[in-house]
Amino acid sequence: MDEGFHGSQQDNPTANYKFRILKAEILFEKHRWEESLALLDVPPSALANAEIAARRRAIQGLLLGYKKRFSEAKRYLTEAEEMAATVAPQVSGEVALDEGILASLEQKPAMAEQYSQKALRLARQYDQSYIEAQALGMLGYLSTDLEHYDEAIDWLTESRVVVQQLHAGSLEATALVNLGWSYLDLGDLDKAIPLFEEAEKRSAEMGLKSNGVTALLDLGEIYLAHGEYPKAKDYFTKALNINKELGNETDAEKDTAICENGLASVALKMGNLDEAIQHNNQALSLKSTTSDYPSELESKLISARIANAKRDFASAERLLLQIIQGSPKKSIGWEAEAELADIYLAQHEIRRAEGQFKKVLARLDAVLSTVKNHENKLAFSARAAEFRGNYISFLIEQGNWSKALQVAEFSRARTLSDGLRVTGPKDPTEMRISSIQSYLKQRSRVVFAYWLGRKESFLWVITPSDLKLFPLPAQQQIAEKVAQYNRILQGPPGVGDREGLAQDLYDMLVKPAEKLIPRVSEASHASPIIIIPDGSLHHLNFETLQVSGLKPHYWIEDVEIENASSVLLLTKAVNRQAENSNKLLLIGNPLADSRYPHLRYAEQEINTVAEQPFLKGRETTIKGKDAVPSIYQASHPERFGLIHFVTHGTASELSPLESAIILSPEGEKGIYKLYARDIVKIPLHAELVTISACSGAGMRVYSGEGLVGLAWGFLRAGAHHVIAGLWDVDDAAEPQLMGYFYSKLGSHETPASALRLAKLKMLRSGSVYSNPYYWASLQLYTGS
Repeated sequence: MDEGFHGSQQDNPTANYKFRILKAEILFEKHRWEESLALLDVPPSALANAEIAARRRAIQGLLLGYKKRFSEAKRYLTEAEEMAATVAPQVSGEVALDEGILASLEQKPAMAEQYSQKALRLARQYDQSYIEAQALGMLGYLSTDLEHYDEAIDWLTESRVVVQQLHAGSLEATALVNLGWSYLDLGDLDKAIPLFEEAEKRSAEMGLKSNGVTALLDLGEIYLAHGEYPKAKDYFTKALNINKELGNETDAEKDTAICENGLASVALKMGNLDEAIQHNNQALSLKSTTSDYPSELESKLISARIANAKRDFASAERLLLQIIQGSPKKSIGWEAEAELADIYLAQHEIRRAEGQFKKVLARLDAVLSTVKNHENKLAFSARAAEFRGNYISFLIEQGNWSKALQVAEFSRARTLSDGLRVTGPKDPTEMRISSIQSYLKQRSRVVFAYWLGRKESFLWVITPSDLKLFPLPAQQQIAEKVAQYNRILQGPPGVGDREGLAQDLYDMLVKPAEKLIPRVSEASHASPIIIIPDGSLHHLNFETLQVSGLKPHYWIEDVEIENASSVLLLTKAVNRQAENSNKLLLIGNPLADSRYPHLRYAEQEINTVAEQPFLKGRETTIKGKDAVPSIYQASHPERFGLIHFVTHGTASELSPLESAIILSPEGEKGIYKLYARDIVKIPLHAELVTISACSGAGMRVYSGEGLVGLAWGFLRAGAHHVIAGLWDVDDAAEPQLMGYFYSKLGSHETPASALRLAKLKMLRSGSVYSNPYYWASLQLYTGS
């Protein structure tokens, strides 16, 4: 390109000007704006009314927009639009895209969206895939900024598909960053990380260092949010060093300011106040040449946090109010609102602090109500839970245990209850503890509700007549102990101190409250306990915890446990159709697949369940080649009170609703998975769904919603109870366990009681199956 530009300067001014515009566009892409503007002088008369003149005006307009000379920019882009309409309609999409970017820079999102939609329409009309991808990306960017996350992710995913077809390296790296940023803003860090890592890798391979800087900065933000401060510091430092190498090839001041902001935040979190001040002062000394990133507001927020750390509350409050009143990015406004609550709290202004907490939560709830996609809603619920946890800690510090419980319960199972159309309270204080206690009294139950926090965790015990709060260790300490215990429990027999860890966890999580558990004298019964776990506790089977004393024993000997997402959801339980309560849909033993080995005992389990006397003539069994994914909906599962699957299962940690039940292949494409995302769409009235498969409970925990996977999908579809596995279910053990379980169901035991008795039979068998690995995977989950 440079060769053509220089070679045509003397003898071909028309060709030279075309090279000039091309070079200006390249310099613009590299953010070398002054050099780009310098090339855009008046075109030769032969090109005055040609396509090249319209493109020149468009570039000039956009460059002036980035320099914040908005009125001039608008005039030039209007000229470009008129020229394009007259002499080069194929350029109209590109001009509309530039007008959309200008409107975004002016903080006019509605106008920006109109222009971007127009650009998309024109790009598709003229088959301009490059402009189409940019317009889709712009629509995604705007939707993220407006917190319309479902739309944003749809736009950005579509943009990425178009870019991949183009094999446009720089645009693909940008698409990856934009999609990752949308997930980051939503709060789904697990999905954001691989996108940023891929963007950084692609950028490095293609020498696109400026794109790599953006990905590194976002990775720094993620690890900062995760509390992995040394790792976050490494990413910010690497980005800063690369940015210094780039010099004027990028918007250096903006990116350097962001790097310094990140390093200041890390220093604050690590308690290095002097270092935080140094980095923040460096960021404040840089003035961004663009208006599309609020680096100055970020620096103000950090300045407020520094002032708070120095106990200069007046300065901190002034800065935070400036951010709240002037922030174009709402999430920064939320952070400022939350920080203001801490300022008031530090000054013992309790009323004002509580008012601030309520403001933050009201804003978050308003955004949550606009998110419709299941997984996006789950991710944003988890993000809101962090703010809610701060409020809960505040209330507990003020001695208001019951209100703290109300706030905790108000945040649980929001996505689950929305799907079931269960009407809950509009405000935490509308939830009456007395109503919960009345429910528990009718059913002779006790609730253990956990909430895990970074500094301290809590256990509320709700009995029919009392409410108590118990402090517990920080979530990290609990998570490490649970992970260690599960590794030993699911590992080779005799390796590790399983009994010691089981006792440690009991002493940590249960013993402080054991006096509140009612004693039941009958040998065949136990105290019914509803466990509402939080965080890592969703991966723990409480039945396997060991009670110390003269005769150490598993807790299952004393209690009958149901796992629930929310006590509020339990109180909304609906009456089931009695005529269908013993009607069984039994699906399983599909055709073997090389990816999933044949289950030797699946046929035996199917026969064991189907031959139960109380189900005779009321069972529908579908197996072998007939057990295909579509048969589930075709069987009208809403007509059955009992549904049972005997097959393999998969759990997706990254996208939990991609978890699936493995069935026989069908159709030309050989589809063999029944996905959780499809299960939630088919309403159920079942009293019980049993997933006799591996990892049916799921792998990923969402704060406020719990473990999300196949079990969650069936609960959201309307099942009252679901039995599912925390880990791989042993094929050989299942016929024996399920045979005894169903025999007890036929004797009118509840699902919770029947499952406990079946497990106890295996525990007391004296065989290899007495090991909790074989009987403890399956847990009972209760919905509404």
